[in-house]
Amino acid sequence: MSHVLPVGDADFDKRILHAGRPVVVDFYAHWCGPCGQTMKALEALIEADHDHPEWKGRIFKVDTDASEALMTQYKIEGVPTFICFENGKETAREEGAMSRNDLKGMLTRWLP
Repeated sequence: MSHVLPVGDADFDKRILHAGRPVVVDFYAHWCGPCGQTMKALEALIEADHDHPEWKGRIFKVDTDASEALMTQYKIEGVPTFICFENGKETAREEGAMSRNDLKGMLTRWLP
């Protein structure tokens, strides 16, 4: 079971911009090796980290090849790119592949 929920053009506004709480979006591409490695680390982190059950349901992924409008709108220049949204606005951004420890630090800062 995936803990990183897919979102696209049709449901981005509702699920991300109107979430009512901070959420994180991973902009990725299927062909991107570092994206796949980072996604595996992220899934494993969410599954294993029992200290942060609130992370489940608050982390999403956007396939940039399938959602070019979102890629353009949020000026995604490289993948993976993680963006935190709160109250409909971008509040933080990190670009590039990350280790499990880096992901944990990012989520701890972004998802109180």
